[in-house]
Amino acid sequence: MGPFDRPGGRTDSDSFIEGQLLSLYTQLFCADFGMTKNEAREMVLSAIVVCKKIGEQAGTAHLGPGHGSAIRRAAEEGDQNALQFVGVAIDEGATLDDIEEFWNLHDVQRRMVTWSEKLFRTAAMEAFVADGHSEEEANIKVRMMYPMYGDPRDTSIATGANRPLPPALRARVDRYREIHGAEAIAQRARHYSSYNAFVRAEIETGRL
Repeated sequence: MGPFDRPGGRTDSDSFIEGQLLSLYTQLFCADFGMTKNEAREMVLSAIVVCKKIGEQAGTAHLGPGHGSAIRRAAEEGDQNALQFVGVAIDEGATLDDIEEFWNLHDVQRRMVTWSEKLFRTAAMEAFVADGHSEEEANIKVRMMYPMYGDPRDTSIATGANRPLPPALRARVDRYREIHGAEAIAQRARHYSSYNAFVRAEIETGRL
């Protein structure tokens, strides 16, 4: 069994994590979107089901706590598959600590974060368009508000410093915003072409 494999099968931990996600996102959407508890709960439950199905189809549903630690050990031991796996994120400023933290999350946790981020970005886009902005203008504003994650090699959506950030950086970027304050970060990010460009500049200077 290699560093990217783990026995399959549902565990009590899976049910516990899904319960935590249900509670967390239900509260979040009640507060941020003004939903009733039942509305939010139904939406989150549906999202969990979809995220689990996507994970099963992708063959990653079995990945959970300890997977990131296995990747790190393999990379530190010189395993070529592991080194190739972490290479893109490392090139973009992620550390092995970042990679280990991200991949130690349960698969459904990672997918739910992506789902919720897309939901918030879409809501912001729709709000800007409703205020009279064009879709292009709204997209630019959203990219200034939120970091965008994905494959940094993907230039189909954005290029240069605006390219997607590796997902392994997400927790570090979130903590940086919490430390300095969302408003202060937003003011500093205004001097860049996007939130991603700001993050890359902060990493390059060693501040992030």
